Order: sequence, then C-alpha cells, then structure tokens
Amino acid sequence: MQQRSSDQPLRWGIAGAGAIARRFCQDVNGHASDSRVVAIAARDQARAQDFADEQGLPHAHGSYQALAESPEVEAVYVAVIHPEHAALIELMLLAGKHVLVEKPAVTRVVDWDRLV
Repeated sequence: MQQRSSDQPLRWGIAGAGAIARRFCQDVNGHASDSRVVAIAARDQARAQDFADEQGLPHAHGSYQALAESPEVEAVYVAVIHPEHAALIELMLLAGKHVLVEKPAVTRVVDWDRLV
C-alpha cells in the first residue's frame, strides 16, 4: 500500500459513474473532513469527463486501468455493477490502492478467496 501523510486528506477515486457514485462523491466531498474524491473512471472518457465536470473533480479517466495507475488516488470506491466487482477489486489491490466496494463484493466464493 502507498504511504500517506496523516495531515492530508485521503484521496479517493471512483470506478463507475452512475447514481451511487454521484451520491458517494457528494457525501465525501460535502461532509468528510479527512477525505476527498479527486478522480472518476468510467469505460468511456466522455462519461468520466462529464462526471468530473459536474462534481468539480480534477481527474477523469476513460478506463479503470488508468484509475488504478493514478498516483493522485490512494483509495477507490468500486461502484460498478456487481458482476464486475471482483476484477476491479483485484486490479485496484494489485495497484496498491485501498478498496471500498458495495455489496455484494463478489458473486462467487472462489473470487472472494482469491482476493483475500
């Protein structure tokens, strides 16, 4: 995992640009003093850019791989449809990101065992 300074807010990225992602972004950026959403990723750059413009985010990525590789992001909220959770969790963990995922985290026990 990345080392971070405790005097700086935790920098979040969101994988997925749907309604739940918007709510998460608004809640974190509107109410959390020690966290800040700074990036969004979607499968399409235009969709990510629209989200970033709407929410005032400095970084928009047109792929989840780009989000995983972003040095600006320390933690990722996975907000895509649940059949895609396992692959994105793995991608983010292997990139050294902290991960928060909505339920169900995975759809198969074998995926959970592999991720743990």
